[in-house]
Amino acid sequence: MPELTYQIQSSLADARETDSGSVAYHFSDIHFGFGLRYQFFRFISVNIPQGATISSASLKVIGYSPAYSYGAVTANLYAEKSADPPVLNGTTASGISDRPLTTNTVAWVLPAFVANTEYESGDISAIIQEIVNQSKWARNNPINIISDVGAGTTGFTSRRFWAWDGDASKSAILKINFKTPSGSATEITQPKIKQFWHKVYDPDGTYNTTWAKEVYNTPQFVWNVNGGMGEMVIDLKRPASGYGENDDVKMGNRIETWVQDGDQEIGRRVWQGVLNRYEPTVLSDGTEGTRVRAVSKLIEMQNRIVRDGADNTTVAKNSKDPSTMLTEIIDSASADSTLQKGDIELTGETVSYEFNANTFVEAFNIITKLAPQYWYWRLMPDNTVDFKVANYDEVQHQFYVGKHVNNVRMTKSIENLVNRIYFMGGGDPNLFKTYERTSSQNEFGLREQFIKDERVTVDATAETISTRLLDELDHPISEIEFEILDNNIDPVNGYDIESLKVGQIIQIMHPETEYGFTEWDEATWDVDYWDYDISKAFGNPHQIVQINYEFNKCIIKASAKFADIQQRIEDIMRNLETTAKVNLPSAPS
Repeated sequence: MPELTYQIQSSLADARETDSGSVAYHFSDIHFGFGLRYQFFRFISVNIPQGATISSASLKVIGYSPAYSYGAVTANLYAEKSADPPVLNGTTASGISDRPLTTNTVAWVLPAFVANTEYESGDISAIIQEIVNQSKWARNNPINIISDVGAGTTGFTSRRFWAWDGDASKSAILKINFKTPSGSATEITQPKIKQFWHKVYDPDGTYNTTWAKEVYNTPQFVWNVNGGMGEMVIDLKRPASGYGENDDVKMGNRIETWVQDGDQEIGRRVWQGVLNRYEPTVLSDGTEGTRVRAVSKLIEMQNRIVRDGADNTTVAKNSKDPSTMLTEIIDSASADSTLQKGDIELTGETVSYEFNANTFVEAFNIITKLAPQYWYWRLMPDNTVDFKVANYDEVQHQFYVGKHVNNVRMTKSIENLVNRIYFMGGGDPNLFKTYERTSSQNEFGLREQFIKDERVTVDATAETISTRLLDELDHPISEIEFEILDNNIDPVNGYDIESLKVGQIIQIMHPETEYGFTEWDEATWDVDYWDYDISKAFGNPHQIVQINYEFNKCIIKASAKFADIQQRIEDIMRNLETTAKVNLPSAPS
């Protein structure tokens, strides 16, 4: 395998932290030492399959000018122990040192640095191996390298090197050599190059059987951001007279769908849910079969109310980070371990909210609304919930029209546009306020919405909610939809579709399009969204909001800048019904 190299791609991708936990970036240089204990390097789109054998790896930096090379400095190198590590959250205190680290580490005894000279660490293959061996590692995930030079360094113990903001071409580089993993699946279905199977577990988690050769349709499901995975339909070659009822075909059995191909040779779980319906059939020509339907466990959470330890349905979360609220709700006894915590990043915000007879899914969406803009949640195939921020400066997948991308359709719509909100709250007399965007009204005409939530009695809260909605609804929504073939079907023009996740940032490149700044890249982004020319969709970052997975191909729906407009519309409609919950007792009698 040829050597792969990955370089720092953005300002937030290299940073430093002092002994006291102060994090800084946006500098032309970074020191190993000089009072800066930790150094942070983020490398994105690392194209290595899960379980690959790492032959060699190293970190390379280039001495700054001047290099300020003093004293003896040793940089202890680690990687952040996460299969999909988060971006650096600005200048959050201890934002580097608080991250979990790999068990493996390499001590890099730094030589004296000379300006504009390359310096390469020793072999860090064991560190990278620990990352790609994780069960949730996937191609094109990022790797965060963290260096610790120890506490108490001063200006007399330092090595200075170039950062991305100083000269992107001289920023740090991660070099990796690897061999593809060996191993194969034991259950083989059609087609032979790419295989799938469904593992079946009893409701108590006991393994029951595997459906493979008797399945005659390929896996298909829909995966949404701020949501989960849709229904899985499995057609079994089993007669109506004996199809395994109350054994493997049993209500509540857990089903895991796995795929094995050249990109995930040890197999990858792509879907998980519970059996909730089956349909034995006999056709007029005598053909018999059994159709099994399974749904994501998120369906169960749509019908379960958040409760506290005393079984109260009114649950107050005061002065907490929205991410902490989410973690506590997932871990609560009323959740009954149905879902698990995944990659949940801290937002850095402190908010309060009282959940009142809300379902778990409603609570997830409320928490997303309480978080800063561009935060989203998703349910992963292992039943873990991620809560992350969409970073449009970090493209995780890049596609090319005429190569990966087929059947492109771009849409710009004002169907859900709102530019004036009437907000009715509680109190005596009732709070009643109007919020609007006149520039949007002048461009598109008046589009009004009425919101009623008597739990809101403070002007500032009503303004926060209304402003957030106007920020997201006062402009046209741009979406792009396209089809991608799997690279096992078309090795030349295909793509590893199992590496795609909702919420990720993608970029579509067109060979006849000149890329440059648009209104969305300039300061007018938060003012006049509608100036955006949809023809500029090529080359601009979009967030994956839906994946329609069809085994040999997938249909991607992506949105520019913000993904969950439909969720916001549903939130507004729910607000119209919140009066029914005002003065609701904290627990039923």
